[in-house]
Amino acid sequence: MLAAASLVLGGWVAAASEVEDPPPPPPPLPDEVMQSRPEAPPETPPPPPEELPSPEEMQQRLRMLERFLRLPPEKLARMRTTIESIERMSEEERSQLQQRLERYFRMQPEDRQALSSRLDRLSAGERAQLRERWASLTAEERRAERKVLSTMSTRERVAYDRALLKRIAEDERTDDGDEER
Repeated sequence: MLAAASLVLGGWVAAASEVEDPPPPPPPLPDEVMQSRPEAPPETPPPPPEELPSPEEMQQRLRMLERFLRLPPEKLARMRTTIESIERMSEEERSQLQQRLERYFRMQPEDRQALSSRLDRLSAGERAQLRERWASLTAEERRAERKVLSTMSTRERVAYDRALLKRIAEDERTDDGDEER
């Protein structure tokens, strides 16, 4: 057995001695390359930001991002418009909107349905006309109109919307007539 080991080892040693020498090292880099190298990274990583979100908040953000990625572009555009609209609101307008939303969520389901059906009765063009009119009002005019609207029943608001749309149409006809003169 000792003879077999010496034969194997001897063969290995003989084979190892027949291996060529390793290639020479590459030439050194020119000075301009060496000087343009970035500094070596610091020994320790930088500290994490102070306002790092908690793991739960990070998970929530990732879930929200995942939902956004699934939305069609049209829905994302509507969301962007809504966010921009909220950003343009004064603190008072935001507070009033929050109060209206709270009232809406406290409404009985049948009252919420009545409100939705009121809006559903309007065509997309009519809703756009009402939105444009609303956007053209000053903050004080919107406040006054909100106060009036808050006292109306759904049926009264439908009639109010119809009368308002009729006035808008008449104003447009009058404006068109003025332009032709």
